[in-house]
Amino acid sequence: MARAVNEFELSQEWIRYEQSKGPDIRHHEQNESKKKAFVDQVRALIDTFEKMGNPILKKSDDLFVLDTRDIADSKVAQTVRNTEQIGKNQYQKYVKNRLEKKTKPLADPIKQNKLHLFSSQELRMNSKEKQQISSFKQNCSLFS
Repeated sequence: MARAVNEFELSQEWIRYEQSKGPDIRHHEQNESKKKAFVDQVRALIDTFEKMGNPILKKSDDLFVLDTRDIADSKVAQTVRNTEQIGKNQYQKYVKNRLEKKTKPLADPIKQNKLHLFSSQELRMNSKEKQQISSFKQNCSLFS
């Protein structure tokens, strides 16, 4: 145990020595700009909680995108609710096919999931907006 502690202390001294003589060897996210960005994101989240209320305490079936305060599409909400089960099913299928039955080689690629995510939400328009767009299209065709 004492040897492990001694090696750890020596490695820390070596790191301090290396950092003092040359370029910074810290983790790429361990700098002031990343820390400031993190603090800004936390403040924005707190601000959102203060404006909207705590979404965890509210009883709602809707899934909110906190930074934009938009309600996520129902397909995205369904994906979030079922993600753990999807992963478990894929793991079981992987173990069954590659390790137990050995019907597929281990090197075969795992197929990518095509799940509905926040970034791939479809833009939903209400009927009033659709009517306005179709009206504009008709007006444009009249003038051409």
